[in-house]
Amino acid sequence: MDSGRNAGKPLRLVGFKEICDMFPDISRQRVQQLTAKPTFPAPLAELIQGRVWHAPDIETWIRDHRPARACGGPDA
Repeated sequence: MDSGRNAGKPLRLVGFKEICDMFPDISRQRVQQLTAKPTFPAPLAELIQGRVWHAPDIETWIRDHRPARACGGPDA
């Protein structure tokens, strides 16, 4: 599933709530809009309780698309 890139490390997964926590200054509705963008990483799976993403993919997306936020600055 992880193609060996994290061999021996636990797979870090996040759901919508955790993604909201990564964006404390914006609304849940705005986070929903961001996750719907074609540039946003695709979820790894859709479970009964919701979608799950690979946490490092989300962290990379934040760094690449919202650099001011990644550095603790204002929303980019």
